[in-house]
Amino acid sequence: MFFKVEVRDDLQASDMLNVIKEFAERDHSQMDAFVCCILSHGKKGSVLGTDGIPVPISEFTRLFAECRTLVKKPKIFFIQACQDKEAQKGVLMADGQEKTTEQGTFEEDSHTAALHSVHKDADFLIGIATVESYKSFRHVKDGSFFIQELCKQLE
Repeated sequence: MFFKVEVRDDLQASDMLNVIKEFAERDHSQMDAFVCCILSHGKKGSVLGTDGIPVPISEFTRLFAECRTLVKKPKIFFIQACQDKEAQKGVLMADGQEKTTEQGTFEEDSHTAALHSVHKDADFLIGIATVESYKSFRHVKDGSFFIQELCKQLE
């Protein structure tokens, strides 16, 4: 997909913030998007550094919301981390079952011309392995279900 990939492993909380700040301060004017993948442990609304200190997910996005060279460009965060300690009950899936979609209607203002300014929190996509208050799961050999499926869909 022609992304320039940089990897940072096993960071403490302060190092995570420094790396994110470094990326947010770069000139992205020649780029079409920014994607950040964070694989760690977590608590509600945050991910943990290797030192066990939580870093709020909102702190990552705040730094990129202020990046002028990413205005009107996708800023995508994929986060593999628990969001607390509750266990979610599973849902049975039926293979090969067709999904039907209903033709949508649009609100009247969805057809209007773009405004001259864009909200600083626009153009974010945040994918998290689980919802607030729950654990995420990782197979001991094959890794995270979330990351496995994400990679399959991107391929």
